Amino acid sequence: MTWQEAKGECRVRNSHLVELTTIDENDFLLQKSLEIGSCVPTNTYNCGLWIGLNDQEEEGQFKWENSNFPVTFSNWLSGQPDGREHKNCVEMLQDGKWNDRHCRRNNPFVCEMA
Repeated sequence: MTWQEAKGECRVRNSHLVELTTIDENDFLLQKSLEIGSCVPTNTYNCGLWIGLNDQEEEGQFKWENSNFPVTFSNWLSGQPDGREHKNCVEMLQDGKWNDRHCRRNNPFVCEMA
């Protein structure tokens, strides 16, 4: 699903795209995604999970979709974010690092209960 579709699907489930605020949360999600085999990557960039982080309102100002809080913890892949106005949504890659992507890309996603 695209990031917007994933956001909508989470809302239907009375939840929201996951917000990762500590390394422990990030590592927990990474471990669970590896256990369930959310995707079978051919390289790091082909396997990501949508998380609730984006900078759609203001370029370079990443905020969590549900809480609208700015980022206090981050786990960016080296050189990221690099998308300027073209990559406004964030995925967690198979190594637990974050990458900004075009929001129209189809990815698995993770919801969390409010």
